[in-house]
Amino acid sequence: MDNWKQWEQVYTRFDPLELRGVRSEWRVERPKSPVPDLLSRLRLPFGQEKVLLLGSVGAGKSSELRRMAESQPPARFVVVLDIYEHFSNILNDTGLLDRIAPWEVLFLVGLGLFRTGKDEGWFNDFDRETLEKAAQELQPSGSSVKIDVVKLASALGVGVLATAGGAMLGSAAGPAGTLLGAAGGLTTGVTKATEAFTFLKAVAEGFAWNLPLGQRAAPMPDRDSRTNRLIQAINQLIQRVRAQGWETVLVVDGLDRIKNRATAEHIFIESGLLGRLECRVVMGGPLLLAREGLAARVPAFTVKVLTEVPVIRQDVWGVEPVGQAFFRKLYDVRTADLSVQLHDAELERLALYSGGRVREFVTMIRTLSIQCFQRQLPVADKDAVDFVLDEHRRNLESGLRANHLRVLQAILDDPKHSLRAEEADADTVDQLLQRFWLLPYPNKSEWYHPHPLLTLEKLPLEKLPRPG
Repeated sequence: MDNWKQWEQVYTRFDPLELRGVRSEWRVERPKSPVPDLLSRLRLPFGQEKVLLLGSVGAGKSSELRRMAESQPPARFVVVLDIYEHFSNILNDTGLLDRIAPWEVLFLVGLGLFRTGKDEGWFNDFDRETLEKAAQELQPSGSSVKIDVVKLASALGVGVLATAGGAMLGSAAGPAGTLLGAAGGLTTGVTKATEAFTFLKAVAEGFAWNLPLGQRAAPMPDRDSRTNRLIQAINQLIQRVRAQGWETVLVVDGLDRIKNRATAEHIFIESGLLGRLECRVVMGGPLLLAREGLAARVPAFTVKVLTEVPVIRQDVWGVEPVGQAFFRKLYDVRTADLSVQLHDAELERLALYSGGRVREFVTMIRTLSIQCFQRQLPVADKDAVDFVLDEHRRNLESGLRANHLRVLQAILDDPKHSLRAEEADADTVDQLLQRFWLLPYPNKSEWYHPHPLLTLEKLPLEKLPRPG
């Protein structure tokens, strides 16, 4: 086999849509990640720690959430739910996520827990009826919707993991990382299993999802008796799991896709519903909460920011070695058995101009593999990398306006690269962050830099200090 044909394998192994389920041996410890600290809190044998990991889409939050889920100590029953995927695949309208209410998030979490535990016989008819009644009461007056928890739960995709040390599952207690489908009960609808998780696909079986989400005009206050009954019904499920010898850990992904500031503030700051869950909770949230002191106002949760991998230095324009080493290893662990090559100088450029965004780097490698395959190159050359950077730069620049560039230039000129309130209103900065034109990086506190691709054409670098 000609060496250049192995770029097809590179293409397959660098799939930006499969980062969440990436093989464990391909995972790389990212530098300056807050996850080790969060994990130490979640592993405490007491309390009901709740953590919120903020970051931009594509920064690697899903992988880090999965890492926390898979690293739980014995006797933990871990349920993983991706709310964005539910809105995308079942509701076919991700825009509704910007109007989702706290109680709706809570109910989806409850459905995920109900689905994973019902086949084990942990929940009885009373638990089902209590959850159904609580959700039914929250429907608008005159609504024709009939809540059927069993059908709704079956239409919700969910991942589940039970660590060693808990009570028997089905007919046998499993080892660490037990797949519940193998231990009894949860085999129906299993579509994919990794070393740690069983994934239960959404199986509607002729049932069309009939619960409107993100459509209520007025918010439902936490103190409303109906929301109180919903949280009580879900905590009742958590207590049933605890009675079986397991501590529940709820991992909720996808809420980082919320772009509406009012919705994000309502879910995470103004409402305390999620903080009232009587178990450990791990959630991903939108980066916009990291700004203007909003993160400090999130009740009941320990909040950390997952910045981009540091590939540029704060003091001078140049490559940060720690970030370079991370992406070198990320590439090497997936290609160790292949003979096609990507030399350090070209990989360094891809790492730098990815902005430290894991998903973007993976996408760049995939684009590179196509170029190298078409040109039959056993070693990626400068021209192939130039093509990749130019293509990604053009895509990124689309939609940039003069007011965006003005703010980006001001942040670039600031020696500390801080967000300068006098240069832009919050909405403009939110746009920059949501479009990845502006990226956060780690230090003692977060600092910000325009996406490095923008410095190739749109933003001059002449005034920046250089190494040496």
